[in-house]
Order: sequence, then structure tokens, then C-alpha cells
Amino acid sequence: MEKVLVTGGLGFIGRALSEKLRDQGYDVRILDNRLRGDEKYLDGGTDAFDIHIGDIRDPSVVESAVKGCDKVFHLAAINGTKNFYNIPRQVFEVGVVGTHLLLDAAIKEEIGEFLFMSSSEVYQTPKEVPTDESAALFLPDPINARYSYGGSKIAGEIMTVNYCRDAMDKAVIVRPHNVYGPNMGYDHVVPELALKILHAYEESGSSGPVEVPLEGDGEATRAFVYVDDFVDGALMAMDKGEHLNIYHVGTEDEVSILELAKRIAQQLGIETNFVQKPAAPGGTMRRCPDISKMRALGYQPQIPLDRGLDAALTSVRIYFENREK
Repeated sequence: MEKVLVTGGLGFIGRALSEKLRDQGYDVRILDNRLRGDEKYLDGGTDAFDIHIGDIRDPSVVESAVKGCDKVFHLAAINGTKNFYNIPRQVFEVGVVGTHLLLDAAIKEEIGEFLFMSSSEVYQTPKEVPTDESAALFLPDPINARYSYGGSKIAGEIMTVNYCRDAMDKAVIVRPHNVYGPNMGYDHVVPELALKILHAYEESGSSGPVEVPLEGDGEATRAFVYVDDFVDGALMAMDKGEHLNIYHVGTEDEVSILELAKRIAQQLGIETNFVQKPAAPGGTMRRCPDISKMRALGYQPQIPLDRGLDAALTSVRIYFENREK
């Protein structure tokens, strides 16, 4: 039985990836610090996983986690736009120091395969949409704290390629594009919008349309991929992808944020008027991946947005109904 390490394995994507690897017969070790993840959401409980709790910025923690593993899936990062602005140093340190320590330890342990989970934030505002993997990496403003995350992912990609070039049999980079699903936390666009609508409805006390603030004019677009489809794609990239290659995993089904908000309100059964408010600086108007490279490997997302939203919003409703008021 091969042993694999999943860093950030208690996070939203990390849990789904760890569960899939377990189901495929791997012995799965998880390294996480519980900053944003929680083992209570692991399907089937914790007994099927070797869980290490610690800070990826600590060399002794990383060396212990890597020891005895055959493959590494490196997802550990501090995501969430609020975190980019509020704790940029920690975001950057986890991304850069953590990746350096992990790669260094993996090479010393003679691990053969390494997957680095990057982000579409590495090219921020792409010149062409849909965007393929050849898009230039771009950091528009190093002073803006938002780019603590994108900058760390750029550094992580460069480290992965150059540390692993001759030291591993296979190293691949995966760029996720707006992954969503149940129990994903509450500081991402789908749960944030849902909670805004639910709070507005609760506070309105009326049966008429409720007013909900929406950052910007809502015309910005994204292409969302359900977490199960994303995990299948990431594993396919690791299995069938080429050494030192980059793969976009997502869908090409682009939707505006306003349209997304309307679909969420409809599924929640709440009549809503969206009210424009100023957008935070540093946003991107349009983002959608070209997934031709993944399709060439056999990848085809299966879950359409409306079906995926139904599952994602169920967990948001449960959280909202059981929160402390």
C-alpha cells in the first residue's frame, strides 16, 4: 500500500482529495494546523487517516510528516480574500516557507511524485479568456495585501519546477478555478452570497423582496467547478500528466456573479433585490480556464452548477440554522 501525504488535508479541497485517495486504497497521511480545516467533516471519521497536526513552517513538523511517504499532494495554504487583506504575512509565509521546507524534505526522503496546488490568482487579470496554462504569471501591485496569496503561489510554482526538475520522477502543478461544494467554509463567494441572502431575509421581517448588498455591479464572471469533479481532475493530472507540466482544472461554464447570486436566491426560495456597493481593490472582472490540456487526458466535469449549488447550499442552511445568535 502506497503512503501519500496531503498537506492541508483537513481543508475543503484537502478533505475531498484525502477521502478519494483513501477510497482508492492509499494509506493517507494528513498534515494540517486546523486554522481553516476540521477533521469533523472527514467522511467516515478520522480512523482511516494518519493525521499530523502542526505548522508547515516548522522544519521538524514537515520532516516528520514526509517520512515514509511515496507521494505528496501539497495543498496547505491560507486561502480566502479576507485573509489576504487581514493576515498577509502569514498567508505569504505559509505559501513560501512551507513549500520550501516541504520540497526540501521530500527530496531528502527521495519521494518520487509531487503535486503542487496552485491558483488562478497567479495570473490575476489574464489577457485572454478562456485562459490556458501558457498565460503569463502576473503580480500587478506588490503593495496591495491581496497579492500575498497570488505572489506565494507564483513562488510555489517556480520552486516546484526547479526543486523537482531532476530530483523527482514526476512533479505537476494544478491550478484550481473556483472550486465549490458542501462544507467549504464561509468566506468564499458561494457561501458568502448565500449567507448574505439568508441574513437579509431574517432581518427584513417581511414577505416582500429583501435587499442584499453585492460588491461591484455583479458583471464580473467566474467558472465554477464542483469539488468532486475537481478532485477527479487533480488526480488525473497526477496520474496521466507530464513531469513539470501545469494543468487547469475547472469548467468552461462562465457565469456572472449577479447571475450566480440570483440562482442562489432562487434555490433558497428568497425573493431578492441586489444592491450595488463598492468593490474591494484588486479584483478581476473575468476569469475562466481553458481546460483543453485536461480534456486531452480524458477529463470531463460531470456536475452542472445548479446541481452542485443544491448540495453546497444544504450545508450553508444547516450552518445558518444552527449558528449562535
